[in-house]
Amino acid sequence: MNANPRATQELRIEVCGGAYRVVLTPDLTVGGFTVHVPELPGVHTQGDSVAEAKANAVEAIELWLEVAPVV
Repeated sequence: MNANPRATQELRIEVCGGAYRVVLTPDLTVGGFTVHVPELPGVHTQGDSVAEAKANAVEAIELWLEVAPVV
């Protein structure tokens, strides 16, 4: 993980047997992080800390997978 708290961070998070790229972008205006998962359309969340942002990303991915159409 990047040591600079103002830098965008990219992580890989494993959820339900898959690994997903998660992008955490610091919100320099109000603090915390905005989060999006590029592989999953519409998956966005936020968190006040990196730990909260990661936990919210896991939850958002799990919810997306629950309702995603089977292709």
